[in-house]
Amino acid sequence: ATVLSTKRFAESIEILKSVIVIIVFPPFLLLITIRFMDSNRDMLNSLLCDELLGEILGRLQEICYCKEVSLVCRRWLSVQRGVKISLGLCIPENTSNSCFGSQVRVLLRQYSQISNLSLVSETGQLQRDTVFLDYLLDAIGEGCRILKELRFEVGPVSSYGLQALAKGSIHLTSLELVGLSPKFFGSLWEFKSLRELTLDFLGWDSGDEMDGENSDVELPLEKLCLAGIGAGHTSLGWLWRSCSKLQKLELFSCEGIGDCDSDLSSFVKCLPCVEELYLRRSRTIANGVLLSAAENCKALRKLVFHDGGNTEGLHHVVVRQYQSLEVLDLRLPLDLSNEDLAVIAENCQSLKILRLHSCCLPTGAGLKLLGPNMSLCLQELVLVGCRAVVREPGTLATLGQHLKGLKKLDLSDNDHLPDKELGAMLSSCTRLVSLRLISCRGLTDMVVVSIVQRCQALESVDIRKCDGITAEAVFALVSGCPKLRQLGVEEFKITEATKKLVSRKKIDTIKAETIDYKMATCGMMHFFNDLHNLDPNASLL
Repeated sequence: ATVLSTKRFAESIEILKSVIVIIVFPPFLLLITIRFMDSNRDMLNSLLCDELLGEILGRLQEICYCKEVSLVCRRWLSVQRGVKISLGLCIPENTSNSCFGSQVRVLLRQYSQISNLSLVSETGQLQRDTVFLDYLLDAIGEGCRILKELRFEVGPVSSYGLQALAKGSIHLTSLELVGLSPKFFGSLWEFKSLRELTLDFLGWDSGDEMDGENSDVELPLEKLCLAGIGAGHTSLGWLWRSCSKLQKLELFSCEGIGDCDSDLSSFVKCLPCVEELYLRRSRTIANGVLLSAAENCKALRKLVFHDGGNTEGLHHVVVRQYQSLEVLDLRLPLDLSNEDLAVIAENCQSLKILRLHSCCLPTGAGLKLLGPNMSLCLQELVLVGCRAVVREPGTLATLGQHLKGLKKLDLSDNDHLPDKELGAMLSSCTRLVSLRLISCRGLTDMVVVSIVQRCQALESVDIRKCDGITAEAVFALVSGCPKLRQLGVEEFKITEATKKLVSRKKIDTIKAETIDYKMATCGMMHFFNDLHNLDPNASLL
């Protein structure tokens, strides 16, 4: 300020006051201010150092606000790119050329702080030019030195690309690849900090074999996700043997785990330390995997079993792992029966979370078995799309009488659930902090009265697609639940009075179905659909 003329000093003070207000309030106000301050735009820009500007722009998460940055000046765009920590690239089809690869390399150099990067194919079809794909990995390794998470689903790569990536991005902890051949598995050893690995075997040549190099190494993996293993696929033995420290294993849409005796015996090598096991759409191998887990897991804590097969393996897991099992998540529409629920109720008395999705076979009598034995520890109960909840009156009331310590309840997709049944359960479950009733179209405003009267500890309520609940009831819900912090409801049911109350109580509203993506802490990741202009001074979007 001392170097400014006396005439401009007063103007500078007013501008600095605006900057202080902007820092306190949401950052997007800065963009609005700049856009309409034609006379003082250059002065305000000069008063903001790169560090302060970067701090402000780093808080801009919404894409619509990011667009405004490029309208100010090139410096702002450069600073924004320098502070961004999450980025997504959508690679157009038929771009296997060195010119495009060079453009990507130039682009990544501008994002020096990227820790989360995602590259996907624009059409969803895998590219087969391994040389080009390896070049992309090399560019990532060179430009993203502090990268921690990489999702690379453009096409299969070779050992050259993996080694280049490992050499440059030494802090990489999470890696997702598609179509990786087993003969390149040995290159995974180069990633010293890798803790999470996801492999999609789409397009994998089952004839590929791994060479003998690095055959005895130990990978530092804690989480392994595999998808699309075919019945005839082999050569996974090395991967299983190298993951003895695995804590989380996910198998999705798999028809095999290695179709030979050596691979089957190698599979159990990765199980001793596994605490979380996910089996989804893997009916062919489900029973064998569960039997192996029951015998070899030392302390299985969580089991997610969706669209599986017969429940013999499930029984063994429940009986053998009952002391450590805390979370049981099942979606077995045509497999789960009353007998299975009886086994669960008898053995899983220490279970904290029980999730049952689309249960078509169990009756009310089967569900009622869960109450007495799980009354001490169960904190979360999910009964999504369970027929007995609607068809057999008294089922929920009986469960509620035994599960008085329940903290979370999800009864979504029970279309014809009546007010009376839910109200009877809520009269006992007064400690609920979370209640989800999505697509319970049979509920009316009467159930809101029960919620307000009996569930004063509620922090989260989701009543989306509950057609019988009106806007007036939504207002009563917001005003009657003192601890409410999150509300799921359609926008047309939020009146002006409700908006004011929601704003005053600082309640987050969920107005539409959202898809949850694994993201970095900075927020939403966006995709570039056109990479034809990667000039450093070009607009970001």
